[in-house]
Amino acid sequence: MDLRALLDRPTEAERMAVDDLLGPSEPFDGRVAYGGHEARGQRQMLLPALHAVQDAVGSVSRGALGYISDRLTVPPAEAYGVATFYSLFNTDQPGRTTIHVCDDIVCSQYGAEDLIQALEGSELSWERSPCLGQCERAPAVMFHHPGQGYGNAAPVDSDAVGNAVFDELPPSVVHQDQSQLRLLRRIGRVDPASLQAYRESGGYEALTSAIELGPDLEPWVIHDIRRTVRTGLVRLRIPTEVSELVIGHSLKGLHPVYDQHAYLDERREALEMWAARLRTIVSPLRRPTFWISRSGELAHDVG
Repeated sequence: MDLRALLDRPTEAERMAVDDLLGPSEPFDGRVAYGGHEARGQRQMLLPALHAVQDAVGSVSRGALGYISDRLTVPPAEAYGVATFYSLFNTDQPGRTTIHVCDDIVCSQYGAEDLIQALEGSELSWERSPCLGQCERAPAVMFHHPGQGYGNAAPVDSDAVGNAVFDELPPSVVHQDQSQLRLLRRIGRVDPASLQAYRESGGYEALTSAIELGPDLEPWVIHDIRRTVRTGLVRLRIPTEVSELVIGHSLKGLHPVYDQHAYLDERREALEMWAARLRTIVSPLRRPTFWISRSGELAHDVG
């Protein structure tokens, strides 16, 4: 196993960030090397150590990787592999405020590419990012300020993204109207430590309904939702490659090698058709909805 130390040395800020997390390092007097089983017992601290360095200085340099590897007795190659596996760890650019632009399917449909084009012509430090969890307010960006933390901005346009500066992190808020919430409808209204309050606010309604259905109900797991969606998309005549991408599967074999198309428009249309299908199930007496698909064909809710 490669345990050779990197030649690059950490900065004082990087060393302090790691020592604050792991405790002060033991001095080496040229005769006794400290570590062994005790150091290897802290290997699970690799990710927290990487986070500590990036939060403090904005990036993870080779010197920081080497120091973390020495402290945890982790091969530098392994530490580098972990740091480069996660997209939000910055190992290439010097630490400065970085803008992470979500380019997932929803944000792409609502202007993410316009943001990226605007940033490409600027001197700002930015990166593409996977989903930031702000789909209902797309397009979304996340700012990382070294030594201060992270902040989200959504929705944001190309004119404002370069001017957004956070003096303090925005508070966690619920963006939907309270009357429209289901999973989060009790937040801020019901005492989370009171079972009685939970019951009085409608808790266990789903469990009660399941009991009323009786013992003949087939066993059900959360994965059945994906199976239902995938089967429903076939019935809606959605192509296999689009259906697989909609439920989060990657295309297999040589398909992704030779077909670089992201199918964003096709996935959005498939989801619109599936949503229309669900509406006919919930409201079976509602009239079918007709629209013109992106291919120019007449589409409608399937009964």
